[in-house]
Amino acid sequence: MPEYEVGYGKPPRASQFKPGVSGNRKGRPKRHKSDLASVIHRVMHSSVRHREDGQEQITPAWELNLKLLVRSAVRGDVDAAMAVLKFLAQAQRTKSGKQRVVVEDWLPDYPGQTAEQKTRDFARKRSAATIEWWSQAGTTPFKND
Repeated sequence: MPEYEVGYGKPPRASQFKPGVSGNRKGRPKRHKSDLASVIHRVMHSSVRHREDGQEQITPAWELNLKLLVRSAVRGDVDAAMAVLKFLAQAQRTKSGKQRVVVEDWLPDYPGQTAEQKTRDFARKRSAATIEWWSQAGTTPFKND
């Protein structure tokens, strides 16, 4: 009687995988992590077929979403109106890629500071929290005296 029985789940020794060699030469494919931002970007830029004024049109999803939001705001939805205004403000800020800051009636932070230096300093500190920026100047705009 042979020392190894061939049967269900027991292939002949000649057809078994050799030690250190698997049957899947390429191996398991790497799993790609789905970046939520890229998924949202892809979905919002996908084309959507819809009817407008009796005609079928193809529009990017983000544009259709904005149209529906504006319609809702016009009907009196305050949350939709706030969202539209936020989108508008953001679009105006990022239109050229740069935000222009004009300082009028400025007070120098230190003696001899020019308006150009003040603007440059402000632009550098723009990423700082508003309250932190005001507290450095020695005043707080939210204080009611």
